[in-house]
Amino acid sequence: MRRMGTDRPTLGQELDHTGHWRVLPWRDVSHCCDRVDPVQGGAGHRWWNLDAMLGLYSYRAKQGRLVAVVLIVEDDTQVRLLAEAVLQGAGYETRSASTRAEAQALLASDQPFDALFTDISLFDEREAGLDLAEAAGAYRANLPVLYATARGITDHMLRRFVRCNAFVAKPYNRQQLLTALANLLKQAPTRDR
Repeated sequence: MRRMGTDRPTLGQELDHTGHWRVLPWRDVSHCCDRVDPVQGGAGHRWWNLDAMLGLYSYRAKQGRLVAVVLIVEDDTQVRLLAEAVLQGAGYETRSASTRAEAQALLASDQPFDALFTDISLFDEREAGLDLAEAAGAYRANLPVLYATARGITDHMLRRFVRCNAFVAKPYNRQQLLTALANLLKQAPTRDR
């Protein structure tokens, strides 16, 4: 073991009772449940940089498994709350917005997002979700987008879909939403946060 001072450890290291950082085997690293600052937490606490470990998504560790962070943009409050409940019940972390402006502010922040789930029509703007998804590329390169609408999809709309996309028609059920999002995240390329 080598002394690393009071700096935060690198990926998969643990502060032992002597104040030294020790490298943990991969099996122990992969079972991490949260991020704890060992400098403040004391001996026996672990610090995990899961973002660096995975290199793909800004996943957060939650109860021993990795979950994605999804931004939900929906103008209908009941539908938005239902989508939040379904995704949170499946273990995803969610943030939500009801307007394009709210969503753009969240995307411009330093909060991590792994996917955008947006209604194509927001209030009186018939293609606000399409505009939002295109603008999201300026903030988050290659952000996967799950589109939803109760209207039909035209060729014009399809041409405006971002490269990594999926679609779910309204009204959708729990399984349709979860399947569409899971498939979208599987096909998503490596991207910048």
